[in-house]
Amino acid sequence: TPAAEQRLTGGARKGDALYARAEQALASGNVRAAVIDLQNLVKEEPDNVKARTLLAMAFVQGGNVPAASIEVQKAKDLGGSPELVLVAECAVLAAKGESDEVLTKCNPDLVKGDAKVQLQISQGQALLGLERAADAKVIFQAALSAKPDSLNALVGLAVAVYETDGLPAARKVLDQAPEAVRKQPAYWMTVGSLNSEGSDLVAAEQAYQSAVAAAGPEKESTERIMALGALAEIQMMAGKVDEAAATSAELMKAAPNNPRVKQLRGQIAAAGGDYEQAKTLLEEAVAAAPDNPEARLLL
Repeated sequence: TPAAEQRLTGGARKGDALYARAEQALASGNVRAAVIDLQNLVKEEPDNVKARTLLAMAFVQGGNVPAASIEVQKAKDLGGSPELVLVAECAVLAAKGESDEVLTKCNPDLVKGDAKVQLQISQGQALLGLERAADAKVIFQAALSAKPDSLNALVGLAVAVYETDGLPAARKVLDQAPEAVRKQPAYWMTVGSLNSEGSDLVAAEQAYQSAVAAAGPEKESTERIMALGALAEIQMMAGKVDEAAATSAELMKAAPNNPRVKQLRGQIAAAGGDYEQAKTLLEEAVAAAPDNPEARLLL
């Protein structure tokens, strides 16, 4: 039947345009837009395996690993092709930190093309998780050679190089990023993170500011919230309390009920000597997340 054919082939008869738009959004780093389009698509076409596996990949990229796991299981239940499902499943396993299983199950030599690159990235991430940075560097280099515009391959290689060769070498890797990759917030988040690890707070702040700019003006986007949070933290670390307070105020507008945001605002308020405001914010953070020991300690 047409429905059975669609399940097994992963075709998207009615949703080709929607799928293509989501794929483009994901490639450009706009995870929220991709997720919205793909959720709409699977609502209209529940048997669309291809859309569900891409939705799983989008969830992984956005940090929602539990939702990604659900989509992978649904794709399996629908009888999706092993190769199609394996790519998404391995991305989920790598995100969960199940490194040994990734190395056992996700063999890049069993597939070709983009699927091979994706499995190489998952294996590289697993190797990093096992503190095998030198091995990870080799596999990320292979992935990046095959797909030079892959943000995940570039980020993985930069992290591996940082572990093996230090910050200057990692910077050289990131500096080679093509323009399309430099437009993505996640690229600048990686630049900021590595500079922060290397104690270059000035460079880290500049990178996080670029991440905020790349995320765009949509205040509730996941990318913008993450970038603002990182920027506020690095400004606080640098002793720029006023700047951190202004950044965190923007963050509160985007995520007013997020306990982590309240915790960060509380830290910044305390750093600025406003202990009453800090106490109020941290009490709210603890009330919203009672199992958060860091918020309790700050309070």
